[in-house]
Amino acid sequence: MTLRVDLCFQNPETLGLEKSSYAWEPGMTVAKLLELSGVLLRFPSLKNRPMGVFSEKVDLDTPLSAGDRLEIYAPLQIDPKEARRLRAKKR
Repeated sequence: MTLRVDLCFQNPETLGLEKSSYAWEPGMTVAKLLELSGVLLRFPSLKNRPMGVFSEKVDLDTPLSAGDRLEIYAPLQIDPKEARRLRAKKR
């Protein structure tokens, strides 16, 4: 059985969710997974976006464990507080 890590992000061109799995290696970091995937070469606009593992913010030097899911987050379209205000106003 091969141990894996997943990478999830919103494709900036199609706005669809992309998910890929890669073989996990001991000592693998977020930076190594991004390099291995080639995602930043395909979509340079993802470079400065926040990232997390299962919704916990991580840095490029964060080590990954087998079974982790690295998420590259899409920018917010609207501030969550403002969205709540607008929904409340409609009611």
